[in-house]
Amino acid sequence: MFSCLSTAVVGQGFVAVNITFENTAGPINHQAVAVRNGADLATFYSCSFHGYQDTLYVHSRRQFYRECDIYGTIEFIFGNAAAVFQNSNIYPKLPLQNQFNAITAQGRTDPNQNTGISIQNCTVKPADDLKFGNSSTETYLGRPWKEYSRTVYAQSFINGFVNPLGWKEWLGVTMRSLTTRDQVLTPAAEVFTLLMPSMLLISQFLPSYLEIIGCHKLECHILVVCYKLCCSDSSKISSGACQILQK
Repeated sequence: MFSCLSTAVVGQGFVAVNITFENTAGPINHQAVAVRNGADLATFYSCSFHGYQDTLYVHSRRQFYRECDIYGTIEFIFGNAAAVFQNSNIYPKLPLQNQFNAITAQGRTDPNQNTGISIQNCTVKPADDLKFGNSSTETYLGRPWKEYSRTVYAQSFINGFVNPLGWKEWLGVTMRSLTTRDQVLTPAAEVFTLLMPSMLLISQFLPSYLEIIGCHKLECHILVVCYKLCCSDSSKISSGACQILQK
């Protein structure tokens, strides 16, 4: 996984805006990472990630993705970072014959680790090759890569093509099924309560990003499963660079 990647990110406070990252190895080459991110306080805004198996490796530390498009097949969002995805589109693609899709594979190895994949206010729907491919491919929300894997979908639209079981077992890992609405929302509250205060403090997390969009007077409202970014002078926002969610 470390040798089959297109882009590696390691610098603290890394910010990417309007960039497409792609691994063109194709499905027959199996693991082919487009981005491996191990940078603390890394931010991706309005970026696209293209690949098949293992597209986006959220390797470690704190990461934030907003208004991004992510394409892949097998465990194409995976790793053991504290990673938050907001207002993004997730597109499972058509895999090889007899393969199934699993969107996530979170890799928490210890119950004390403050890590997990949180997917909030996102859309999960098939890419065109899967949608129109007359395929019987099964697609799952994810599967547990490690013993204490933790993944949350909250306030998101999930298209009906996803297997109603939701989750796929990983051989040798005991999985607690979280398939009902109530069961999903309960851990969602727990994870967002844990992650959001440290993940989304704008003054700490996005100093370089604020310079990019030209806005310096921001108020950040952090709730359990709700995030609003408000600017006192929206005229300072460059066109297309930032979508402000008003109160």
